[in-house]
Amino acid sequence: MIFPDDKIRVILKEMDLEEKPIRFDDEVFQSTLYESSKKYPQLFNEFRFSTTGTFPYSDLIERVLTRAKISRVLKTVNPDYEFVQLSAGTKNYVDEKIKPKFRAEEYQILKEIGNELNTKLRR
Repeated sequence: MIFPDDKIRVILKEMDLEEKPIRFDDEVFQSTLYESSKKYPQLFNEFRFSTTGTFPYSDLIERVLTRAKISRVLKTVNPDYEFVQLSAGTKNYVDEKIKPKFRAEEYQILKEIGNELNTKLRR
């Protein structure tokens, strides 16, 4: 069974956050996933977005990110919670335990989204 957390972890893994932290921008992250959900509705069907605020926002994405932080998969590396980094070993865990849950084309889509977010957030 594939959980929403699995999808977000694949995206985070592909953002290359394990080696060096990145300045996290919730608006960019949520907006990119919103656009991706319109392109690939079958892959993001459990994510619902509110578009009434300043940017598209999904409570589920926020909960998944919070769970990742609480479980120390995603850690903040400064006191202002501005930069995030994946815990060591997360890449291997995703490759060994989560990647096999996806069809190749689904995983490729998530990988591309992660690469897109990496480019946007490292500007």
